[in-house]
Amino acid sequence: MYHLHILGSGAIGSLLAAGAQRNGLGYSMYPRTTKQCSLNITWINGEQLTITHHNAAPSFLTETDVLVLPLKVYQLSEALAAWKPYLSPATPVVLLHNGMGGLEQARDILGDTHPIILATTSHGAYKADSASIVYTGIGSTMMGLAPHLPTNCVYEAIQKSIVERFEKAFPPVQQIDDIQSALWKKLAVNVAINPLTAIHDCNNGHLLQPEFTETIEGLCDETSQVARAYGINLTKEALITLVRQVARQTANNFSSMHQDVANERRTEIDAINGYIVSLAGKKGIDVPLNTLMVEKVKILAS
Repeated sequence: MYHLHILGSGAIGSLLAAGAQRNGLGYSMYPRTTKQCSLNITWINGEQLTITHHNAAPSFLTETDVLVLPLKVYQLSEALAAWKPYLSPATPVVLLHNGMGGLEQARDILGDTHPIILATTSHGAYKADSASIVYTGIGSTMMGLAPHLPTNCVYEAIQKSIVERFEKAFPPVQQIDDIQSALWKKLAVNVAINPLTAIHDCNNGHLLQPEFTETIEGLCDETSQVARAYGINLTKEALITLVRQVARQTANNFSSMHQDVANERRTEIDAINGYIVSLAGKKGIDVPLNTLMVEKVKILAS
């Protein structure tokens, strides 16, 4: 069974490590800096856990290991380049991040045959301080083989084993054949909720107010147009319903982009609304609202 090697010390990666520890599964956690040695986790039921960080330097991984990258998209290239010399060609890599563009970076660095699993999660957590993570909401994780890889028995066996490992560490986990559509739905939610909560300094539920209806519908329309241009069948109406559903279910939560702006951290706007703008430009699609979101968030974060 796979040993989990989790890079970074963000909220979701820390929850995965804590889940592995609670369930007696092998894991190693590598902070992006050498300053951190442990993290305190408050589990959803109030249980207190301490997870230990390991050496920040890469160690050689084999086919019995899996490298998990719950990082920001803009951190991926540097991390993958640093770890590539220590990966066997058969070491699976799991990409777990908001936004899009990470797979393209991974393929550029690792090549087109390296086993890559894409994942998205709806579990909620936040970093209370530099040494504390609070698990705030039970969600689920969807995982699937990167769409460029052949669906042969080798890759399918790798996918099945990783899904089973994640299911034991941090349930529930669902294996998705069309992971790309699932990631686009998550992107569509982030396209609407993340920049608006950051710009208006509000929680997710505040976006259910009528004053945001026109903007949310416009962002969903633009996202739908771009998705369909790239073969992803997502209607404007379906995306509007999804965004409102998520805003309602996570009404008291603050989006990751809101938290990034509030804490003066770099945002993932380029991998969310910026990704839509980039793809739209290649197809000649006008996306003025997404362009405006990028501009406003970059001004806020400057």
